[in-house]
Amino acid sequence: MAVFKVGDRSPEVATIQADILMMHGVDDGLIPPAHGEHRAELIKGSKYVPLEGMGHNLPIGVLPDLIANMTGHISTVEAAKAGF
Repeated sequence: MAVFKVGDRSPEVATIQADILMMHGVDDGLIPPAHGEHRAELIKGSKYVPLEGMGHNLPIGVLPDLIANMTGHISTVEAAKAGF
């Protein structure tokens, strides 16, 4: 209910200035994947990754993909900051 009560936060999200990795479960029945993709589009330079087999939860089966995406993103951001 909190998600619905807050309403559209697109203007605030669009002000984020960080290297964002937006991962979203393709089976999310509470917040549809299109919302995650929209949020990523609002944040300049962000990356959107849909995760198969994940809903609005974190099942153990998606952990390898989730961790690989996170570590890859961190490595990319750190390399860019270091000038590589």
